[in-house]
Amino acid sequence: MNYNEIFVVNEVFFKELKENEKKDKNKFELDNYDYYKPKLEDDFYLKQFISNFLFDIDILNVKEFLEFHYDNCKDPDNFLNVVEYKVLTISKDIISNTQELFGHHGYYNQINLEDDFVETEGKIKCYKYDIPFFNQSVNVKKNKAELLKRIDILNSFLEKLLNVNKEIKEAPLKWLAGSAQLGFIISKLIENGYIEPPTTQSKRGNQKGKLKTNHSQLARDVLTAFKIPGQGSEHTLKAYLNTESIKNIEIGKSFHANGFLLPNHKDLD
Repeated sequence: MNYNEIFVVNEVFFKELKENEKKDKNKFELDNYDYYKPKLEDDFYLKQFISNFLFDIDILNVKEFLEFHYDNCKDPDNFLNVVEYKVLTISKDIISNTQELFGHHGYYNQINLEDDFVETEGKIKCYKYDIPFFNQSVNVKKNKAELLKRIDILNSFLEKLLNVNKEIKEAPLKWLAGSAQLGFIISKLIENGYIEPPTTQSKRGNQKGKLKTNHSQLARDVLTAFKIPGQGSEHTLKAYLNTESIKNIEIGKSFHANGFLLPNHKDLD
């Protein structure tokens, strides 16, 4: 799985941020170590996300941390799946399986790299982002109560998103196609100036402070207006509303292959 698409990873390599002492990194973005690919272990960004969620982000900011990744990731459907079935379950295991380790003695035939990374048996990894280190951290910090509260915050976050449709009243317009088609068409109506979407201030890098479309709110607004077959969910529709998402780009290929063209509304005046 490409976890770069699941989580929000800084667009600038970590070594460049460090060398140039850049300060515009959002505190919720994951650090970018893609310069270690293709040897970087496949689940590295998953473990970095778990580290941030359990240990690195202040508990008062955990909810905002989760919302930031959900709102800015390229594939919100898969994001929720990964958070529910991997982040949540692995985090529970870490809290349950604390252990005392008497020092880390390294990996087999390791070659030391920058920033505590090593190459071992053809893979590049970092001990501070490994499960044994997480287990040891829980044992050392003796903060199970706080970690369990973080789990509660994560469960509430998931429950709110997975049950959001129960709060949506019966929509007046019946849409006959699916979420993919509706989301793509709405995104193009916005892109070409026919609809003014709800906005929020960006929290990412050099875009920080600038207005951008609030795709979560937009999805809720669309669902109040359109009844979708099977009652599409907010997070499913959100993926198709975002012109930068994988799902919007893929469905767009089908539309364009069938001659879809929407002019800018100013060109029709």
